[in-house]
Amino acid sequence: SDLAGTWKNILSQSPDFILLQDSAIFLQENPNEKYPFELNGDSLTFHFPKFNYTFKVSYFPGDSIHLMNEMTSSTFLRIK
Repeated sequence: SDLAGTWKNILSQSPDFILLQDSAIFLQENPNEKYPFELNGDSLTFHFPKFNYTFKVSYFPGDSIHLMNEMTSSTFLRIK
């Protein structure tokens, strides 16, 4: 996937998450835990044990992603 890599919020001092082929690791939570995710069109859904989070994603190839939902809007830069 083009989204695979390590991502940092433009407001963060350290990396926020790693996207693998089919799972995500949230580095500021539990870096040993992987959570499945799926990308359908412009919707990115993270599947946690008790809930799911879905964001509209805008991807700028090789550079950044922008995640939006009804509560938040964040831009992440690829660092690896």
